[in-house]
Amino acid sequence: MRLMTKQDIYTYKMGKGSDNYRKIMEEVEGKVGKPNFEFSDFKCFKMAHGDVVSPSNICDDFVIRKLNDNIKRVFSIKTIDRNRILPQIKVLLSEGGEFWLQKLDITKFFESIPHREAVSLVLNDPRISYDSKRLLSKIFSSSCLGSREGLPRGISLSSTLSELYMRKFDTYCRKLEGCYFYAR
Repeated sequence: MRLMTKQDIYTYKMGKGSDNYRKIMEEVEGKVGKPNFEFSDFKCFKMAHGDVVSPSNICDDFVIRKLNDNIKRVFSIKTIDRNRILPQIKVLLSEGGEFWLQKLDITKFFESIPHREAVSLVLNDPRISYDSKRLLSKIFSSSCLGSREGLPRGISLSSTLSELYMRKFDTYCRKLEGCYFYAR
């Protein structure tokens, strides 16, 4: 229930009141808990910045959300957005002194991260439950996502897996000689 948003009520026609929501979530849990659960085909559409995928039904959507929540919690993943980075940069600039500021952008970031390697970081960790590993494997073996090399745009799981995958790179950059502040 805590993973639900107000938009879900309308998108998935969940009725009114917490009793209705709870009943639907119990149905989702029942379907997902079966050993023969399979993901439906994801919706794929083209946008200016690349192909975007999204879950096509409530079960797939909530499985992805719960997996994302589990992985973020186990690996202590916290994403930093620009609105938190910019004030830090302003403080550094106000302190004066001589330094270089570099802003770089990775073209097609999600597509550049090999999903097999990112997923294996999760699958090889003993803290992740068997069910989470099974469902994560099924997501990336689906016809829409399994054929792609990189992480898919459009699902929250991609952001989390990319953060996990980039940890070694971030650590390396923070340790570079002369690096005073680093954020990605």
